[in-house]
Amino acid sequence: MDRKRNGKIRVLIADDHTATREGIHALLQAVPDLEVIGEAQSGTEAQQMAVELCPDILLFTGAQFARSRRWSQEVGARWGCLTTREQEVLIHLAHGKSNAEIAEALSIGVRTVDTHIEHILEKLDVASSREAIAWVWKHELLDGEEVST
Repeated sequence: MDRKRNGKIRVLIADDHTATREGIHALLQAVPDLEVIGEAQSGTEAQQMAVELCPDILLFTGAQFARSRRWSQEVGARWGCLTTREQEVLIHLAHGKSNAEIAEALSIGVRTVDTHIEHILEKLDVASSREAIAWVWKHELLDGEEVST
């Protein structure tokens, strides 16, 4: 296990109940080789904090782990069924780009963009581009993604 500068194992706790997080934190403080570096209230927050804080251990409680796993399976499966190009098109859409702007940015034709959008709608099981964009934002899939213009 990778130890950080102070020689302690860095732990991030995730649970939606404050009392549970505080109790786990108090228990872990008694362990000399551990350092609690953060507490998250949700799986999404834990994932964001994990990227920022780089813990050695991400400690989910049972319920939080189950929710996070279910989210990963459901959302990950849908996102993963999109091709890389379809993901790029959807990211551009989510950033408010028109089909023509997407075509120019990706050096493809507008009709090709239209075809990618049709495939995206089918794979995500949504009825419109707006629903696909809402799905991306709802599931926080942009992660600060920059789009080239």
